[in-house]
Amino acid sequence: MTATRLAVLDLPEGNAMRAPGEAPGLMALEIAVDEMAEKLGLDPVAFRILNDTLVDPEKPGRPFSQRQLVECLRTGAARFGWTKRNPLPGKIRDGRRLIGMGVAAAFRNNLLTTSGARVRLDNRGMVTVETDMTDIGTGSYTIIGQTAAEMMGVPLDKVVVRLGDSTFPVSCGSGGQWGANNSTAGVYAACVKLREAVAQKLGFNAADATFADGLVRAGNRSTPLAEAAANRASSPRTRSNMATSTSGTSSRPSGRTSSRSASTRRRARSACTEWLAVCAAGRILNPKSARSQVIGAMTNGHRRGADGGARGGQAPRLLRQP
Repeated sequence: MTATRLAVLDLPEGNAMRAPGEAPGLMALEIAVDEMAEKLGLDPVAFRILNDTLVDPEKPGRPFSQRQLVECLRTGAARFGWTKRNPLPGKIRDGRRLIGMGVAAAFRNNLLTTSGARVRLDNRGMVTVETDMTDIGTGSYTIIGQTAAEMMGVPLDKVVVRLGDSTFPVSCGSGGQWGANNSTAGVYAACVKLREAVAQKLGFNAADATFADGLVRAGNRSTPLAEAAANRASSPRTRSNMATSTSGTSSRPSGRTSSRSASTRRRARSACTEWLAVCAAGRILNPKSARSQVIGAMTNGHRRGADGGARGGQAPRLLRQP
């Protein structure tokens, strides 16, 4: 467990600028875990597995909705060749360079909040999503469009996503890793309401109706989705409260990273030559953008070390396993 205490000083506050404090703070915790494992004569991966928990440490009465840290640790160890590692520090060399292998557990809290959206259907079969969610390069347009397309049974090019207008339903906003799951949950809830309205207009039982290929089907009947929009079907401003729906469990993604680094004693310069990340982040809404986000995070986290290594013409090799 770690905790933060704020010291009140007559100075500008030292606080997180780009990311919450636990992200860089985990470095100190992981180093301490490695030092304890060495003192106990235990493998660092095995030591982390022994100390894993299936409940929220702050609220032991709340189990995790899903916990795959152990699977991440074991999968990463197998793919990275961890068993070939020499546990004694400073014992492996490649010419004049010392070679080291390291491992760290990854963690990020999953913040759940309410998020609103409105979904419209017109007589051309076009679905329009409106929410004041933003897209700051994180792919909100794509995953919101995918959610609406899947729910309404239309191709992605039949969905128009409109974001960032303060007249639209209030969303969760961007930041802190909550944008994707909360904003798409709001769109999902709005699509459920729209499906009910469409089924009612077409004379279907909403519970029996299926939406696929631009059609609404129930039993032996099928009707084009666009026919329900003679008078423009629209969902109300619907808000999804994921915090309420998952209040009995704790939902937090986890993962594991491994790296192989090389350093020289005389020049005090190190470079990461190989890096593997294994992530358990729940349901992935868009595999391509999720994979890119992981690679981008690894590259950014390596930036300082790579600056030293790049001058030597060596860049890290990312093991880009799915």
